[in-house]
Amino acid sequence: MAPIRGRGAYWALIAALACGATGLMPTVDAQTGNSAAKKATPGKSRTEDRGQWGEPADGVRLRTIAVAAETDEQKPDFHKAKLATEYPTAKDVTLLVELQNVSNKPLSLQGTRYGDAVTPPWPGKSVSDSFAPYLFECDVLGQNGKPVDHPQRVMLEVDTMMSLSSGQAETIEPGKSLVVLIRPLGWDATLARAVGPGQYTMRVRYRGPGEGVVKEMQRVWPDKPLTKVWAGNAASAPISFRIAESKLKARELVWGEVTDGLEAAIELRHPARTPQALRDTATATFPQGAALDVRLHVRNAGEKDISFWSETWRQDDAVVVIGDDGKEKTLEHSWYSGWARVERWTLKPGQSAVLPAISVAVVADREAAEKLEHPVGPTIIGVAGQYRLRIDLSFNKWKRESPGGKTIPGPEDFQGSLSTGVATITVREREPGDDPPTFTARLLFQSPDGKPIAAGEVEVRRQAGKELAKGEFQAGQFEVPRCPFESLRVSVRAKGYEETQFYEVAVKPNESTPLTLKPAQPLRFRLVSRD
Repeated sequence: MAPIRGRGAYWALIAALACGATGLMPTVDAQTGNSAAKKATPGKSRTEDRGQWGEPADGVRLRTIAVAAETDEQKPDFHKAKLATEYPTAKDVTLLVELQNVSNKPLSLQGTRYGDAVTPPWPGKSVSDSFAPYLFECDVLGQNGKPVDHPQRVMLEVDTMMSLSSGQAETIEPGKSLVVLIRPLGWDATLARAVGPGQYTMRVRYRGPGEGVVKEMQRVWPDKPLTKVWAGNAASAPISFRIAESKLKARELVWGEVTDGLEAAIELRHPARTPQALRDTATATFPQGAALDVRLHVRNAGEKDISFWSETWRQDDAVVVIGDDGKEKTLEHSWYSGWARVERWTLKPGQSAVLPAISVAVVADREAAEKLEHPVGPTIIGVAGQYRLRIDLSFNKWKRESPGGKTIPGPEDFQGSLSTGVATITVREREPGDDPPTFTARLLFQSPDGKPIAAGEVEVRRQAGKELAKGEFQAGQFEVPRCPFESLRVSVRAKGYEETQFYEVAVKPNESTPLTLKPAQPLRFRLVSRD
């Protein structure tokens, strides 16, 4: 089994298996890697701010710098990125890692971009939160110099293989580098919760997929380029960062009854990162129409180590709403198929695991429920007010067999059920500030000579798939009302032109974005009789 360095998003995995992506990771000349830089806070630039190299291992060495959370992972520039020394929360910690080939021959490395096994627009896209957790490890030390205490977990190597199988193998020439962006505390809610305000030191390790995972991939896909990627253990020099004090304090968890040494609690969080969303999470007050992130906390309340297996994204647990009269109602929801990855946790006494689960939504009526974006979890439909709920967790609804023939969960693992304590949330009516800012986007469909196309049909969607606008355009013009500040996916049909789908269409307020259609070519063919 492979050690878990964090977790990737479940839906990115589904996209990887069902869709797919290639792209070249940016390369830099590591021989001239030290350049002047400024910190996120005012101060003089120093070349050493760009990170110290760690010791080489099997032809690879790496260095790491802490950068601003808004750094673009699609274009990670080790020399130009804005440096950071402090972050508002652990989840915001963002690093650039430079992996240099110090051998005398080309090396194949796996980074964070999709390979060619996925469909547009994913080829070449970096999806760090999906790939990096299985390629990197991070050692975190507190101000006292001791490691931050958190439980250990392992994943079946076949599951790690599936998580990495849609990635890209990059050939790096001697002296050249691969640069990737990682969010090491964003992968792991368990570790992030243990990293409170204060000063920390971190060492990043690049292991690649791991030898066991590479062997598993060689068994399943012997011709896949990823079967030849580097696997080892190269570490960076330590870097430091600070987590700032927050005026918003996390709410106390309400634990359920102890069962065989374990107890559970539910934490609900607003998925957005706006100041209002952070206040909502701190006060457990959420607007109607929100799909809340669910984190299930499982704590060892006993006196000996306890192990259990869990899916990386739980969706089989029962969400129970408790009325004022004490009556209980279990909320139903759709079940989403896909490769369910599992991992084995081992908790020492007092340690907790944080398990991500399908969202819980709060809406005013069924019409609003129909507008929720997938994946749609259990949904509370009702007026604004207080609601009480708990979640009943089961650790015995599935069985699997490891490649070695061992059944999991095993007899030494916890296989019972846990109920969280009852959590109370307040649902409020939606306010204008709860919606992200939008604008009216304008598209201009034109021929190769720049002339507007007379008429046609168009459909505009977000990259995630949600429809924004659909209809006919005239004189090349089409408006998209309430357009979010993000790139779009545009499908268009017009007489005399090829049907076209545009990916990642960048739009801006008060500007028309031109899209050029290719004239259709007459179809020529010849019929030949059998005689």
